[in-house]
Amino acid sequence: MNPMFYQNPVVLNKKEHKDWKIEAVEDYTFAKKTNSVYLMSAEFVLASKVYPIIFIRNDNAVVPIALLSLQEDNNQFVAPKGKGAWNADYIPAYVRRYPFIPANEKDGEKLILCIDSEYKGLNSRKAKQSLFDKDGKPDVVVKKAVNLLESYNVENKKTIDFCKIIDDLGLFENAQVEDPSLKSDNVKLTGFLHISHKKFTELNTEKVKSLFDSGALEFIYAHFQSLVNLKNLD
Repeated sequence: MNPMFYQNPVVLNKKEHKDWKIEAVEDYTFAKKTNSVYLMSAEFVLASKVYPIIFIRNDNAVVPIALLSLQEDNNQFVAPKGKGAWNADYIPAYVRRYPFIPANEKDGEKLILCIDSEYKGLNSRKAKQSLFDKDGKPDVVVKKAVNLLESYNVENKKTIDFCKIIDDLGLFENAQVEDPSLKSDNVKLTGFLHISHKKFTELNTEKVKSLFDSGALEFIYAHFQSLVNLKNLD
């Protein structure tokens, strides 16, 4: 199964794709049918100003997500008409990296860059940016994609570590969201987690200091502050 948003990711190479051109992503309708997206801990502070940050348990690990709507298959931050603009000051990195994606994310391995060959901005009438220069070397847009994905890989590992710290401390608890306005037929979202404020305030000094030393405190407070954004979702 392909990652969310990606229809047909292919490995980018200068022989097959030397003449390919791309237009910048301005239409986010590819993300219209999701009500959440993965979020890295490094994004919490900026994202908390717009989105509720919650967590889900995926197999044995906990991962953070930005909640985009209370309705399934809907992203209220993508404009329903026009060019599909993203109506928020901050766009999560998982969305911003599209149509590029790494083929591998293992430690010590060189990043292999892929691109969604079904991205409608590839080789389109408005596509002006070359993927490779005349010498077959990555052009500016590919270099930027590589830099973003390398940074993404580093921050993703830090996010995994952060969630494990919180999970090991037993701070996650089950939660649900209910639409109090009844605009969405009293929508309830279940199956996600949040950090228990009560359990957090009951931590002893030593554990709080360890959270401070690891940088986790900033992310915890950003998570708490983000929950006020639930009232803006429908």
